[in-house]
Amino acid sequence: MTQMVLNTTRSTSVGYKWLLVAILFTISAINYGDRSAISSVFPLLQKEFHLTDVQLGLLGTAFLWSYAVVAPFGGFLSDRFSRSRIITLSLAGWSGATLLTGMCHQFYQLVGCRTLLGLTESFYVPAAAALIADYHLPRTRGTAMALNTSGMSFGLIASASLSGWIAETYGWRLPFLIHGAAGVLISVVAFFCVKDAEMRAAPVEVEMAEQQGLSKKLAHLFANRTFLLLLGEVMLTSSGVWMFWTWLPLYYHEAFHLNLGASGFSGTLMLQAAAMMAIIVGGYFSDRVGATLPRRRMLTLVLFYFASIPFLAVFRGQASYVEVSSCIFLFSFVRTLGQANEDPIVCELLSPRLRATGYGVLLTSAVGGGGCAVLMAGYIKQHYSLNLAFLCVSVMVFVAAILSLIAYLFYFDDDLARAPHRAPQA
Repeated sequence: MTQMVLNTTRSTSVGYKWLLVAILFTISAINYGDRSAISSVFPLLQKEFHLTDVQLGLLGTAFLWSYAVVAPFGGFLSDRFSRSRIITLSLAGWSGATLLTGMCHQFYQLVGCRTLLGLTESFYVPAAAALIADYHLPRTRGTAMALNTSGMSFGLIASASLSGWIAETYGWRLPFLIHGAAGVLISVVAFFCVKDAEMRAAPVEVEMAEQQGLSKKLAHLFANRTFLLLLGEVMLTSSGVWMFWTWLPLYYHEAFHLNLGASGFSGTLMLQAAAMMAIIVGGYFSDRVGATLPRRRMLTLVLFYFASIPFLAVFRGQASYVEVSSCIFLFSFVRTLGQANEDPIVCELLSPRLRATGYGVLLTSAVGGGGCAVLMAGYIKQHYSLNLAFLCVSVMVFVAAILSLIAYLFYFDDDLARAPHRAPQA
């Protein structure tokens, strides 16, 4: 009995594997641009719909929680069916939801569209990450995944800046109409250009593991102690990042009296420009130190997480624009150097047809926690201040670093040795 797994050694894939990364970079930019555009128009939504800060937070939470519910199923389907087609359908679906957002006239309609956006976007990231891993072996995997992730940061920066300017000039609906239409067009390109990797025969034990249903795959994931600790780490760090993504533009608008275009630009540039640079540098560095010794990837993650925490002390007082922006940049840069190791670590721990499911579960942890954090930040803002909410992020990152350190010291080597599949180290 034989099973087909992914063949990344074919000669024709040498050039295509980097073309694929370029295409997914573009789709990832659209993905994160569509989800983040709403933060740049918060003041206009608040004025038109008479929303409280908690209701604004609910718009972010509706997206995140719907995303969290479906992400494991999206990952599971990406392990069983065509990853390329799931990517294309997800892109078309969330672009349609973005178009509908621009047509809303009631608050409940906005919540519904944000929920639909979460449902449709949840299929993309597990499929895209697993498809990149199919084409890239450990020597280039961290770099390839980092380049794809940098597209997300690029999309956040461009969307926040342009959406704020367009909304202030032409109204808040137009950015969503533009985003949605662009996504529909790109989905046509993706249909023809994004392809699944070729297949080759695999050992029987790998076949049996890869044909398991969702419940058995989840049981396998949750039996992996390093993966469980990564779930906690991802939930905490992502919750903090989502708090920044959602509320930082409004913080700049209120604290420094910037217009919507400038606040959207400032609220994402320092955070995401740093992340975009650091994810590429970190991915390359991760490949250099951890391609043959995966344990080093985990240690790198731990050290950079601890090093990022002191920069958030800037929110203890009323700092200047330059001070806040500089510290946000440094925090994001150093933290993301560590984050660049997450996806390659998961690839080492999981077999190829379990990876998308694993990414889906990690996304559930990330966005589920993020939904709670965004809503919590809205409550803290309404009753205290955003400074306090952002200080809470330092505590989240500290606990995440501790969890990762525990995995590194006690569990990683054993879990790696028990991995049902190890990709060739080439």
